[in-house]
Amino acid sequence: MTTLRFVIMVMLTVTTLATAPELSEACLSSQEGHADLHPSSTLLESASPGRIVLRPEGVRSVLHPPQNLAQVAPGEVLRRVGASQRLLLLLCDLRAAQTPETLFHVYLNLPEQADQATRANHLLAQFNFFAALRPGDQMTPVWQSVDVTQAVGALAEQGMIETEATLTILAARPFDPKSRPSLGRIAIVQQ
Repeated sequence: MTTLRFVIMVMLTVTTLATAPELSEACLSSQEGHADLHPSSTLLESASPGRIVLRPEGVRSVLHPPQNLAQVAPGEVLRRVGASQRLLLLLCDLRAAQTPETLFHVYLNLPEQADQATRANHLLAQFNFFAALRPGDQMTPVWQSVDVTQAVGALAEQGMIETEATLTILAARPFDPKSRPSLGRIAIVQQ
């Protein structure tokens, strides 16, 4: 019972960071028929076509800037904006056939075959699918946001954000692939 309360408190903490209407609109912009009402707030977003399906072995997603920032390298965008604005990682439209019952860790520019210490240095955020939509749900899409300003700043200081920005999402422990966890959009926005 204590573990369940802890999980609920973590979810409430993440949700509290994600109450701003413009963040909800940024997540909705990835859905057909919705326009991003604050396009200048999006700094980088996943270039993956369609849904990003998480796999037990992990998934990598390259982040690209929108058209208005296309001439600036993703690492430079993060360094410049992170020096004066809050940076939020948006995880939009979380869906799963069943709860994968694990945390997922999001890393920025994680090298291949990284050890635990390297992973700790590249960690941006953690999230879960406990409130994710199930097939057939007609509710408003579930999304989460996490303030990643400090984590991005630390990586920039260590020279780990240069020209590219790649997110790696790894499960904290094995999960049943039949749960089919997926995201509709991943973005880093300024606030």
